[in-house]
Amino acid sequence: TVLLILSVPVLPVPFSISSELSPVTSARASLHSAKPIMLILVLSVIVAIAAVTIVLHFRLTQFERIPGPPAWPLVGSSLQFMNLSPVDIFNLLRKYSKTYGKAYKISFGYDYTLMFAKPEIAEKILNTQSYADKSSDYDKVAEWIGHGLLVSKGEKWFQRRKVLTPGFHFRILESFVRVFNEHSDVFCQKLATFQGSEVDIFPRLKLFTLDVLCETALGYRCNSQTEDPAYPRAVDEIMSILNWRFFNPFASIDVLFRFTKQYKRFHQLIRETHRFTLDIINERRREASRVSEVDEDEDLRDDGGCGTRKKK
Repeated sequence: TVLLILSVPVLPVPFSISSELSPVTSARASLHSAKPIMLILVLSVIVAIAAVTIVLHFRLTQFERIPGPPAWPLVGSSLQFMNLSPVDIFNLLRKYSKTYGKAYKISFGYDYTLMFAKPEIAEKILNTQSYADKSSDYDKVAEWIGHGLLVSKGEKWFQRRKVLTPGFHFRILESFVRVFNEHSDVFCQKLATFQGSEVDIFPRLKLFTLDVLCETALGYRCNSQTEDPAYPRAVDEIMSILNWRFFNPFASIDVLFRFTKQYKRFHQLIRETHRFTLDIINERRREASRVSEVDEDEDLRDDGGCGTRKKK
């Protein structure tokens, strides 16, 4: 009996017992092989956090000698701008210029905006090509109007500006004097109704500018000053949402902005403004097609109806 007991461990394990132990053995093996992967992931996260911390610390120390309003971790000075109207924000910036000087900084999270209230400083910045880059806030505007002259940066901006500059030659502008005068008369008539009282001229200037721009640049008469088109209202609401994003430390992050109710409204308004633009383009195409058909008819009549066009 003793010999039988001692020889049991030496005998092969039955298949049924082996099959019951195999899941445990497999789980231990999987856990053992997963340890290096988990270690790599943990180290990657630690390295990423350290790298971001170093970069942010470097950016913050670059501007530490420039005065500015108090800043809190993560949100900076943005809490002081939240829920303020554009007029209130402008007054707050004027207050900062009196407190911190003609050049000061404002922290928005871990990003700084440098403010200059001295014409000589602004002149040097605007006249140099070294600072043609623009703030990341312009990327938010690009969702609406694309990467045109307003949003483009660096060499791309200089190229597009060079292309557009001839369009503002005084001879071309002289051809639009009639349009300027006509819409200016409407603008003055609107202001005359407020005679003897204060009036906010900016909303009416926007409508005047839209009328002039549409007719001179696009050949389209929109009559914004005399009618009540939806386009100016949509633009005002878009600018309000953008202004809210600029000064909100959380909504300024694209991922977080997607979870706000303003995100859906913002893209709805963008579709409305794009529809207005496409309507103008389609109308201009139809007009060009009609003019082309009239020219062809005149050419056919000049040729005696022979079906051949005159060479021009």
